[in-house]
Formats: sequence, C-alpha cells, structure tokens
Amino acid sequence: MQQNNHKVYQIVGDGNCFYRSMLIGMRASGTWPSEVWLRKKDARIAAVLRKEGLLVPLHLFKGTDEQIIQWLRYACMSSILREDTFQFADQTRGQCIQSTIQMGVYADHLQIAAFAKALRINIVVLHLQGTIPTVVPSQSKRPYICILYNSRNEHFNAVVPSANVKR
Repeated sequence: MQQNNHKVYQIVGDGNCFYRSMLIGMRASGTWPSEVWLRKKDARIAAVLRKEGLLVPLHLFKGTDEQIIQWLRYACMSSILREDTFQFADQTRGQCIQSTIQMGVYADHLQIAAFAKALRINIVVLHLQGTIPTVVPSQSKRPYICILYNSRNEHFNAVVPSANVKR
C-alpha cells in the first residue's frame, strides 16, 4: 500500500471498527452522503431517528464520532429493513437489525452491503491474508472507500491516502 501512497489507519477494536473505518475513510476522501434514502414504508425508522436526534443529512449532522457512528448504524439498518434481496444465513432479519443498531457489535458481509446501498458509496475490502479484494458496489459513481480486514482477529482498519493520515 505504501507504493500506492496509502496508509493503514489503525482503528480501536471495540466492535465498531467497520463503522469507524468507514467514518475515517469518508472524511479522508470527502465522500459524505447528503442523505440516507428513506421511503414511506421506512416511517418506523424515521421515527426512531427523529427521537434519537439523528434524522438529518450526515453532512449537516454535528455530533461526536460516537453519535456519527450510531447514525451510520441506523442508516445501515434502514437499508436492511427495506432491501428484500439480502440473504440471512445464520440469523433472522430482526436479529440482524438488532445487531446492526447495537453499538459495539461487529459488522459482517450483510452490514457492509447494506451500508454501501444506504449511503450510496462503493467499498473495497482488502484482506490482510492476501486473498482477492472484495468490492461492494453501490451502483454509484462516487469514489470508493477502502478498508482492510484481518480475519485472524476479525478487525477492520481504514486505508487512506498518505496525505490524509493525521497522527
């Protein structure tokens, strides 16, 4: 990655590493979604977001990183609720939604796909063990966000252009 002028930004392993990696990646690339698309059938989600003070476009949302991560989790949940094509292998849709909105619970392939759809961004998942990178398209022309996954400890780190890493 060094030859590509990218660096790995180490993320704390607190169960929110995927969302934290995406937050760092979106900040570094300037890729902030202007809104999360809620349909009429998502009125339940809108009510929850409104109650939590999160029903605002992300680029206007002013809050701590923890509040922004919670916002990102709710956006991901909204995508899981409205998307009928997701396959739930080892849990029900309800269990998946609960784990998605609960802080400190890791994300898996389904949350990554839902995140890409909800925020209309493309995600490239690099694997530390050298397997082929996974690209999660959102059918968007936006730039991609790159994250690094380590399957040994089931952890995500952000991958950002070297100029954007502030230590």
